Amino acid sequence: MKKLCSLFVCLALCLSLCACEKGTKQEKAGSEEEALGHFLEDLRSGDYAMAQTYLYPENRLGWVLKAAGGEESVPELDEVYRAVAAGWKDLTCSVSVDNETSQFVSFYDVTGQTRDYDAALRAGMAAALQEQAETGGAAFSDLAGWMKAAVESAEMGETDEAQPSVVKNSSGYSIDHRGYPDVHFLNLITGGFYEYIDMSMTTCTMKQSGVSYTYYLAAMGDEVVGYLQEVVETYDPADLTEENVTAYQAACAAYAEGMEGVYMGAHVQDGDRLVTSTAIDFNTASQTAMINAGIVSGRYSGNTTSNYLSLSATIKGFESEGMTCVTTPTFP
Repeated sequence: MKKLCSLFVCLALCLSLCACEKGTKQEKAGSEEEALGHFLEDLRSGDYAMAQTYLYPENRLGWVLKAAGGEESVPELDEVYRAVAAGWKDLTCSVSVDNETSQFVSFYDVTGQTRDYDAALRAGMAAALQEQAETGGAAFSDLAGWMKAAVESAEMGETDEAQPSVVKNSSGYSIDHRGYPDVHFLNLITGGFYEYIDMSMTTCTMKQSGVSYTYYLAAMGDEVVGYLQEVVETYDPADLTEENVTAYQAACAAYAEGMEGVYMGAHVQDGDRLVTSTAIDFNTASQTAMINAGIVSGRYSGNTTSNYLSLSATIKGFESEGMTCVTTPTFP
């Protein structure tokens, strides 16, 4: 009898383990349209585990859903992801059938509105770049800090339309993420945040002839969107009078004046070090204006891909000059 009970206990344990391995089972839907409606409602209601069943494993929106569900996903950005998910309660969407269908994929017209995280993040990064360039501190280099503040300040955006593709498979339905219309849909329901999910900050440092150089590079995937350079030089404290420093700060401000997306500043650190900073917001800065002003050399075309500054190529160039570069976070 004891052996029989033990057998039942083992069997029950095995079944429970199998259930855990299978994870959340997708809710039933009679059509692709109904499945898409379920997915949108799951986002609004906070059923993130269920919403995740509609995504392919390689879809990075899954990182946001995992964090929103209380799990550790990308530790450095999890609080940002949760702040985005908190805004889904304000998501409004309507779904209608599109005539363009195939045997395996169905397309639908989705009209929706949510908070405009893209606009908020652009403004938030610009403000952080300017603050750190002009006054020091870590307003820009603290990636999660300015991103979370921006997300929490986002206002409702305009109504938009998208045409996602829904695929029926053996386990239910999946929403694609590989085509442009699908990415547009994912940006619609996330207020443009889908492009920022893999946002990173790279810090490159070098010391040469007593001068310290630090470069901060904010990138969306491989595209550098924000840059800040800090140069630290040691001086005789007698030369760093308030009058001299104020005059130098004014000269920096005057140099950057009239160049949109470019910020410059200086401040004293530890009494005998002068920190000079130059920041560039690539969302708004003009490459021609920067070259004409001597801020960039114009020789970094080898670091560009499809008209943007490549993070990987820039890091490679910096490291070839002896710099040490560290990128955070590390994504799944």
